[in-house]
Amino acid sequence: MMASIIHRGPDDSGHYISPDGKAALGFRRLSIIDLSTGHQPLSNEDRKVWIVFNGEIYDFQATRTHLLEVGHRFSTKTDTEVIVHLYEEYGAQCPHHLRGMFGFGIWDERTSSFFAARDRVGKKPFFYSVEGKSLLFGSELKAILSQLHHAPQIDRASLDHYLAFGYIPAPRTIYHNIWKLPPGHWLRFSRDGLEVQQYWKLSFQPEPIKEEELEAQVEKLVREAVRLRLVSDVPLGALLSGGVDSSVVVALMAQEGGRPPKTFSVGFEASEFNELDHARKVAKHVGSEHYEQIVRADIVELLNELVNHFDEPFADSSMIPTYLVCRHAREHITVALSGDGGDEVFGGYPRYLYDKWIGHLHRIPYSGHIAAVLSTIWGDSWRGKQQLRKMQYADGARYAEQMSFFDSETRPLLYHGEGRDHLATQEFIRDNYLPNGERTQWDHLSLLQYLDTVVGYLPGDILTKVDITSMRVSLELRSPLLDQKLIEFMSRVPAHYKIRGLQTKYLLKKIGERLLPRDVLYRPKKGFALPLARWFRNELMGYTQSMLLAADSRVGGMFRREAITGLVHDHTVRGLDCTQRLFCLLCLEIWLRQRGYRAGGQNIRPYASEVVPQLLG
Repeated sequence: MMASIIHRGPDDSGHYISPDGKAALGFRRLSIIDLSTGHQPLSNEDRKVWIVFNGEIYDFQATRTHLLEVGHRFSTKTDTEVIVHLYEEYGAQCPHHLRGMFGFGIWDERTSSFFAARDRVGKKPFFYSVEGKSLLFGSELKAILSQLHHAPQIDRASLDHYLAFGYIPAPRTIYHNIWKLPPGHWLRFSRDGLEVQQYWKLSFQPEPIKEEELEAQVEKLVREAVRLRLVSDVPLGALLSGGVDSSVVVALMAQEGGRPPKTFSVGFEASEFNELDHARKVAKHVGSEHYEQIVRADIVELLNELVNHFDEPFADSSMIPTYLVCRHAREHITVALSGDGGDEVFGGYPRYLYDKWIGHLHRIPYSGHIAAVLSTIWGDSWRGKQQLRKMQYADGARYAEQMSFFDSETRPLLYHGEGRDHLATQEFIRDNYLPNGERTQWDHLSLLQYLDTVVGYLPGDILTKVDITSMRVSLELRSPLLDQKLIEFMSRVPAHYKIRGLQTKYLLKKIGERLLPRDVLYRPKKGFALPLARWFRNELMGYTQSMLLAADSRVGGMFRREAITGLVHDHTVRGLDCTQRLFCLLCLEIWLRQRGYRAGGQNIRPYASEVVPQLLG
């Protein structure tokens, strides 16, 4: 298990086996703080409580001082040892006292029990599997899979989630009986069995505040979040895309760090997908030591490498540039700050703005019916056709459809027989995306931010992509804009400070005006995109057809071949944009082949009443 994740910790390793043989903990270390004494697993004073810990606690020095005052004794200067003593002091309440990113497991010899926790928004992963009286856990699926003697069954509900969203939301994984510990949850395993408990909830309850006071408070929180993440005993820098979020982080690094930061960017030869000029302008403005690289990689080879490394199907194409910029940065540094989380926390996605205005239109009597009729009139090539169709859905469900690769109408077309009548994702949408309880009182933007930050997109897609690609090259990424105090404060900020008129991320941009040129802040948003649509009609067309349309195609055995053939034809011949759906199927096909699954789908678990770990809120 330790060997399978050596890329996460190439600097050191260690293991612990309890005297009674009931528990074993293994660890691979990427040395960041206290390089000489940070060996793990690590114990408390009497060696009765042992921990393995992945992540960083940013305010651990203050917590350490408090623990010393109440009588705890330390043998290292690491943040890891702080968690051990917090567990001694507070038990299952210890995650409440941690500010940072973490996934950790603690074996308590005194009670013969195992306790684990994952940080609030899921920056660090935690996988586990329970079989009888045994539990396996690891930071990546491959650690658990290394102990299996056969390819586990694919979970059908998880496969449906993947087709819908391009990732698999917690607590599921692609495999039957292997789970993700959801963000903001802890886990206890003992002779009494398994217990999973939520310890953190994000509630959007706006509070009145003057704009000037709000700007000052938020800037103070962002500065503090950046400053806390500059603590490192190894070289540190930042990933710089030239967008608002990473640019604000880099500008504050330059002010708070005491010296020019190192910044890293990648671009593509296609000018419409190259933002190097914007990143270069920011770097010059803040005086950073800037490194950039034009990508000329073999896309097929790179895609195969990444699909294999992700362990379960994953279809966010930005994993490719994210991996490339991490690999580029790792040549110079070991720790990097990023702008991840800015869109979720400050309201930056264009889809928030779009959904806001569609929500207004939706309140017009019969607007949903009118939109549905209009969507049948225009041809498939008209870009607004699908958006008109989705207007008929209620707010939360409409947003889920908006986020889908294969939505509730196109996904059933893939399935044979009974699969068309059992769409697990529709149940997921009903349980999570439709307002219920206190969420019915939230404003529309708050609901969408909650869904992105807590339920799905941020932990399931963005942070999964960031963790896997960065740790692939042994680079630690830190996200100041996902600091818990900042997230909790922003959840109480009224929506009109996040989106005002047609302006997204209003508040962050107002703060940025004191740090950056206006054209950096107010240019159109691009994101970390690839020229995929063009590739599927040119460089990737032959490869895609050879994978998806071959006689031994795995997805061709799982799904209706005519549906897949039609999708390829629509994109390459008819000129429709089927990029996301093609990429979703191609990544799945590569993943199935790499793991030895055969055509026919016989490794998919039949529909059954499956017991999902009970999440106690």
